[in-house]
Amino acid sequence: MKTIRTFVVCAALLVLPQPSWAQVDEFPFTRAIIVNSPPEVATWPITSGITSVRFSVGGWVTEFDKRLGPNAWPNIIFPPEFKDPLQYTLGLCRKLTPSWMCSFVVEFWQKRIEEEGPHSASPPNEIAKEWFYDGRWQGLAGWQPQIGEQVGVVIMACDGRNRAATPSGCIPQRTNARLITWGADVGGPVVTQPEDPKPTDPPKPTDPPKPTDPPKPVGDWMTSEQAERMFADLVAKLEESKKREQDTYALLQIHDDRTKGFLTSLGNFAKSPIGMSLISGFTVCVSTPQCRLNALRIGNNNTTPAAK
Repeated sequence: MKTIRTFVVCAALLVLPQPSWAQVDEFPFTRAIIVNSPPEVATWPITSGITSVRFSVGGWVTEFDKRLGPNAWPNIIFPPEFKDPLQYTLGLCRKLTPSWMCSFVVEFWQKRIEEEGPHSASPPNEIAKEWFYDGRWQGLAGWQPQIGEQVGVVIMACDGRNRAATPSGCIPQRTNARLITWGADVGGPVVTQPEDPKPTDPPKPTDPPKPTDPPKPVGDWMTSEQAERMFADLVAKLEESKKREQDTYALLQIHDDRTKGFLTSLGNFAKSPIGMSLISGFTVCVSTPQCRLNALRIGNNNTTPAAK
């Protein structure tokens, strides 16, 4: 009789409707290193499953079956950072040899997806810029998932960003950890039980994020900074040329003024009695042969070297 009851119970479990997800992780999340979020999330019970991940140019949306409906996770206020309630925090995981590293970054209130759509989680090609932009995320700092890369997605209840421990009032629960191909939509889960990995040594410290790329070249021969410096030099040279032109114009004006003054003085002298007398004498001398001869002699005497 006991054997019959056991068989009936097992058969009933097989025919009962199963949820669209199973309470298993698709990668070893319980052994993952969690940074800048409560590390105990890895041990929280799985009470929900990620049902879809949809990508678009402007963003990506992750859906799970406890976001809405009568069994939805509660909305809780987490002071002092927030005055309005939050429901959950979206996290990403990166495969680092030999372990995974995860962090919960983007905080959601219950209707944020309806209000903001795909933009609520940032564009898929700006994860390094919008999610892991400094050293708080350690081995995730500067990480940008590439198209086709295997990435882990997990959702935790409550607020998990920039927290070293579970916030007060939080009910510990999370979704299963999904393994997705970055850039490819996921409709329903393909549940596989991962092999239990052998214990491994903790990952070695990672190098700090690499510096940002140098400025992109303008064309094939000059960077934008070089172009800006060249333009500034050209403007400075143009200003210097204008100043020189103004100085030259001022000098020419002075020369013109002096020339006009000399001609005016010469004209006034010619009209004076002395000037008129000199001009008259010069005219008479030019018209007299003997006067011209005397003038030549006087000139020769002035230019002949003195006798030794």
